Amino acid sequence: MIFKVLGNSVNLNSASNVGSATLVRIVNTTNAEKTITVANTVSTVNGGGTAGTFVLESLDTAFVAKKATDTVTSTDAGVKATSVSRT
Repeated sequence: MIFKVLGNSVNLNSASNVGSATLVRIVNTTNAEKTITVANTVSTVNGGGTAGTFVLESLDTAFVAKKATDTVTSTDAGVKATSVSRT
């Protein structure tokens, strides 16, 4: 996938909307799998997304589409997120 970087990387050891991003590249730089949580801070009726979790394997990357108000978090600062767009 080719993508355009829209901001700086942030650590996901605390919840972040990653600059109100709607597409986020998440990288697990640790040697262990990590659970990633996407939380809706606004109800889906009012434009928030659907909350959920997934496991990101060690040294793996994932792209997550989310609502601008949704937050992403993990329990480790070794998991990082960057706002991106499709090109």
